[in-house]
Amino acid sequence: MKSDNKEKPQKPPKKVKPPGADGHRKRMIKRVLYSPANVLTARELVEVMLFYTIRVRDTRDTAVYLMEKFDNDIRRLLNASTYELTQVSGVGPASAEFFHVIGKTLDFLESESKVQKKSYTNADDIGTLFSEHHNGARHDTFWVALFDNSMHLVKIEKLKDDTMTVDDDNIIFSIVADVSKHHCSSLAVARLSGDRSCYPTSNDFEMLKKILDISQITNIVLRDYFIASPDESIGIKDMYI
Repeated sequence: MKSDNKEKPQKPPKKVKPPGADGHRKRMIKRVLYSPANVLTARELVEVMLFYTIRVRDTRDTAVYLMEKFDNDIRRLLNASTYELTQVSGVGPASAEFFHVIGKTLDFLESESKVQKKSYTNADDIGTLFSEHHNGARHDTFWVALFDNSMHLVKIEKLKDDTMTVDDDNIIFSIVADVSKHHCSSLAVARLSGDRSCYPTSNDFEMLKKILDISQITNIVLRDYFIASPDESIGIKDMYI
């Protein structure tokens, strides 16, 4: 018998992880979640973002290449086009889409922050705020806006059932509870007119009186009660007093 002297093909050596590589992702996520923002680097944040679209491969080098491409400006990276992002080796459409979602989230938070930082120091500003939320509804809706001590807007929302009458104590008490929950010092109420008329009704004055009575008991300042259309608004507090 002839012996088969052919050598069997050798298997390629397994890739050896560098010391300390095990658990790297868990350590990085923990660092990002529990470290103060000012001690984190943009590269670390990008590396962790890539964890969620690149499941297995090492993402550190990819993060480094991305930061170099965009001059270490994470905002430029998040607003870059899919084409620009995918030119970096290791970045696919899914990663680019994920970056875009993060970028849009930051844009939203910045926009929301600018709105909340505005100080509504006069009635015209508050009235305009309500008019901007009218959206052309064809029936009356009732809204409440809450403000902090500096008259920054904390919250504005439409009442759930769209109505507010003197017979419905639950509505008034829920508004007062909301003021307390958000630690607000004042509020404004508005009826957004469905017929685009800003003429006050008897129910408006009755509601104004009831809210004023409760605000005196609770030390919550009622800035005004508005009737608003898409084009204008009027406050009726001075008419009543």
